[in-house]
Amino acid sequence: MRLIKHNHLWLSQKHYNYDLLHFLYRLCTDSLLRYQITLSDRFKIKITGSGGHASAPQNSKDPTLAACHLILALQSIVSRNTDPQQSVVISVGSIIAGNDESYNIIPEQVEILLSVRTLNKNVRKQTIKRNNEIIEHCSNLFGLTSEVEYYDKADVTYNDEEATSLAWKIAGEIFGNECCAFEHSPGMASDDLSYMLSARKGCYAYINNGDTAYVHNGHYVFNDDLFSIAATYFAKITLEYLQ
Repeated sequence: MRLIKHNHLWLSQKHYNYDLLHFLYRLCTDSLLRYQITLSDRFKIKITGSGGHASAPQNSKDPTLAACHLILALQSIVSRNTDPQQSVVISVGSIIAGNDESYNIIPEQVEILLSVRTLNKNVRKQTIKRNNEIIEHCSNLFGLTSEVEYYDKADVTYNDEEATSLAWKIAGEIFGNECCAFEHSPGMASDDLSYMLSARKGCYAYINNGDTAYVHNGHYVFNDDLFSIAATYFAKITLEYLQ
């Protein structure tokens, strides 16, 4: 974002980037002539009640109970408010309440960190609206208050046709065309590169990381051999533009 803010991106003609996936065929680069990954929105939800002793919940307003109901209710957006032909992912990344030493204290406040991902701007608008409605009503149901902080993280990442054609050509030279024929549906991840590709056209590609756990898993192992592979990929693209 700072590169865009300070106009540094205008010094370049095209942007190329890569990410790692473990399930692609061999050491291949995969690029689609359409959107690759999703719109991403983040929410920090604060549900506030009144704390108390665990032995007397009737004398408190327990935000943890409301938070549990809320987490389940939010999934109804996917199953009951979204066209089955569209894609929506709603995931809770963190639940923060009380402290890690108290067994007998009902906390006053619960924080939920929420990730929402969509591929369509109309679906995004509908999902955010319904998300906020459910948060408000679920809190009111238990006589609690709620606050929502919203963060617009990333737009849809689109690949430019010309840039992608060059990426395919270079990938074929490096890995062999037989390793670059894999196509997949748009993923539900997101990337800051979407902002760069809104400023300049380019291509977002995937390079196989080998047989390891999925990204953000504690057992994920980065393949160090990819440094030289990715460097070759970017160097060849650069040389192609310089010719």
